[in-house]
Amino acid sequence: VDEVFALSVFPGVDFCSALDVLDASQSNDHVHVVYSAAKDLALSGYRVGAILTRNSAIFDCVSAVGAFCAASTPAQALVAQLCADDAWLEDVWIPALRERLPPPPGGAQGSS
Repeated sequence: VDEVFALSVFPGVDFCSALDVLDASQSNDHVHVVYSAAKDLALSGYRVGAILTRNSAIFDCVSAVGAFCAASTPAQALVAQLCADDAWLEDVWIPALRERLPPPPGGAQGSS
């Protein structure tokens, strides 16, 4: 599941991650969630992202490839610092990001 636009939802619409709807009593080895700082944090040149999976084979493959194409240490540090600042994300960045979105098609609004 590609959740690269997770924060880019229309006002009044809550984002629901695939991780929120998984059944914890099942293995869920077939679900892999991908996220990137490129869209929501406007850091496309930094090439920083993450994959969440419970599938050990997928995890091992991604880990092996990651050794050769990891983001630079400064890029990782910047993204970690941005993501750690909950107040700035919630009070400044996310509202500004959502303000810039064009109106939804047909003027539809969320129910929340």
